[in-house]
Amino acid sequence: MKCDICGKDAATIIAMVNMATKDAQHVCDDCLIDNTPQINDITELDKNIDIVQSTLKDMEELQKLLSENKEGGKENEETGPGSDSDMFFTSENAYKMVKKTCDNLAIQKLQLLTSMPEPDRLKYELKVAIDTENYEKAAELRDKINALNSNES
Repeated sequence: MKCDICGKDAATIIAMVNMATKDAQHVCDDCLIDNTPQINDITELDKNIDIVQSTLKDMEELQKLLSENKEGGKENEETGPGSDSDMFFTSENAYKMVKKTCDNLAIQKLQLLTSMPEPDRLKYELKVAIDTENYEKAAELRDKINALNSNES
């Protein structure tokens, strides 16, 4: 199948569907990565990273289940016969595409963090430390923020 963006034949194509118009666009993995939208809000970026990482985890668990069923010669209603499960889930290519998307989002996050003013970056890091219950780091960050604020006064 050919990619609708670059026109090349690709082993892996994702069908991206606009739910409002029901229009589908078939996109290869290279174009999918190249056309990942730039997100300039760190909170929104974190949400997207969480979604993609969750998808990766689900894909890994599904592949493990499919491999166990295929190796054991088991069949069930969820996965079907071992040979058909390859058609159900093209694990390697799909996983690589999702992994590339995750890597691209991580690069965007790093670029966004390095471009933020130091007080904003420290506040973000403080929020993350509190959310992950790393209170020792949160206290250090709080002290750095207070020191910056007192230097500005």
